[in-house]
Amino acid sequence: MSVYPAIKASQKPRIGLYSVGLRAYWEQFFGLKERLEEYGRFIEKRISEWAEIYYYGLVDTAVCSICTATLR
Repeated sequence: MSVYPAIKASQKPRIGLYSVGLRAYWEQFFGLKERLEEYGRFIEKRISEWAEIYYYGLVDTAVCSICTATLR
């Protein structure tokens, strides 16, 4: 218990999250893309317990990374 009262109510932190993979691997490793997507959703769910999450999905090419960087 703190001796001093809080100056203002605390807010949940806002966190941007995306998964990363290399598109060239999808054909070589069966199920890898789906596994990475599922893992990203798992992390989103766990962190959302204490933070506001903005999940942008899987980034697997340079074009996707540029598009993701411009989202807000």
